[in-house]
Amino acid sequence: MNFKALSPNFLKAIYRYFSLRSWIAKIESLNIENSGTSDDLSFVKVDGLCYFGYSSDEVLKLVYRFFLKKELKRIIHIDAFGLVLDVLYRNTEFKSDIETLENNKFVKLQKGDVVLEGGAYIGLYAMQISKKVGNTGKVIAVEAIEENFNVLKKNLAVNNITNIIPVNCAIWEKEETLTFYRRNKQIASFSNEIVQESNQEFQVSAKQVDTILIELGIKHIDYVRLQLNGAEINGLRGMEETLKQRPGLMIAAPYKLKGQSLKIQITDYLKLKGFETTYHGVSVYFENDKIRV
Repeated sequence: MNFKALSPNFLKAIYRYFSLRSWIAKIESLNIENSGTSDDLSFVKVDGLCYFGYSSDEVLKLVYRFFLKKELKRIIHIDAFGLVLDVLYRNTEFKSDIETLENNKFVKLQKGDVVLEGGAYIGLYAMQISKKVGNTGKVIAVEAIEENFNVLKKNLAVNNITNIIPVNCAIWEKEETLTFYRRNKQIASFSNEIVQESNQEFQVSAKQVDTILIELGIKHIDYVRLQLNGAEINGLRGMEETLKQRPGLMIAAPYKLKGQSLKIQITDYLKLKGFETTYHGVSVYFENDKIRV
């Protein structure tokens, strides 16, 4: 094969396929009923739930064309291929608690739990959490980007999900307006150091978690998951009252800002708040640059 003649996107597709190969092999475990496009979005229906999301990017479309089995192509629309992978990942149940944590998911959620997800994107994981906490529980799904938030609301409306409360704002240490930078649908941040080569710049309203919960009339929280693309420490600083309740925490922190590891800043901050090693028998874990309490 003449690799010099291959397009850059095709070379990217080969790399993407090998990085996703194990997940692509699991697609058949999904009970896919239908997929396609509607209202400029892709959709896939799995086990009675209809998930809406964005269309596959050009590299994923090449993966679909050259590497996906013919029988899967009959039930998966090319534009919905990326969404299928997203839904698969969020629906997958892992074999152990540690493996679940390593994949940035909660363990041992119970009926009636109240969970806040900061950085909810289009609501795919929130929809899975909502099934676990049931009608007696609640999921507060906080998403800063209006476009993503609108898709999140569509997913809730189409599926008649009533135990998810959508909130459109950024999570921050105080109430103010932030400038956000964005490169694609998922990569957006207050920091252009994290979103390099951004092609969008816009204003986003920001609030503290404490304020969000007060405004919603929620007095107790069981779990908080923060994936804020660099603003995790800022989000924690806006959780003074919430942290006093000692909720379970899951915080993604693989970033550096101005040469400093956010993981170290977050660890030091949580230690000051009494989250040193264990609290009520729950440990702090440090795997794959994620902090879980």
